[in-house]
Amino acid sequence: MLGALGVEFDFENEEMRISGERLRLGLARLREMQAKSYCKRKELASLVGVLSFAASTMAPAVGRAFLSRLYASLKRSKGRFVRLN
Repeated sequence: MLGALGVEFDFENEEMRISGERLRLGLARLREMQAKSYCKRKELASLVGVLSFAASTMAPAVGRAFLSRLYASLKRSKGRFVRLN
């Protein structure tokens, strides 16, 4: 197995996955946002970037499907804060 930039490549099983450290950080950020009803637009954009990185290890259609609503929410937000549902 070879690891680079937070992604582990398993050539024997032909798999690609996020390293344990990156996964723990991403889940912590998700739990933090889950407790909020509003957040700063910049915080949401940062979370979308983390999730986009995670989605890069999935099949392309799967990653785009669950990120599309977050991208739309960022595009819709005009002010400094974004309401989370």
